[in-house]
Amino acid sequence: MTKDEKIAYWRQQVERFRASGLSVKNYCAQEGIAVATLHYWRKRFADAVEPRPMFNGTEGFLPVTRKRLANPPLRAGLAKRLHWASFS
Repeated sequence: MTKDEKIAYWRQQVERFRASGLSVKNYCAQEGIAVATLHYWRKRFADAVEPRPMFNGTEGFLPVTRKRLANPPLRAGLAKRLHWASFS
């Protein structure tokens, strides 16, 4: 089996699984294939699909706003110095 034939075979298996309505475990038992192998090919084909934008034209990024805390936490360096000072 060539590489292209192998890819075509597994693409067909993944499509048949999706159409079957069965769980991965039941489909694999019915077809005589390993669960891990079907998971591998499902992930491989899913990774090959180009990601879609999450929000109109933002291409996966959303605006973020920061709020100031009323009592901001101490910075790590200052907290360390205060901690060590309490042992003196």
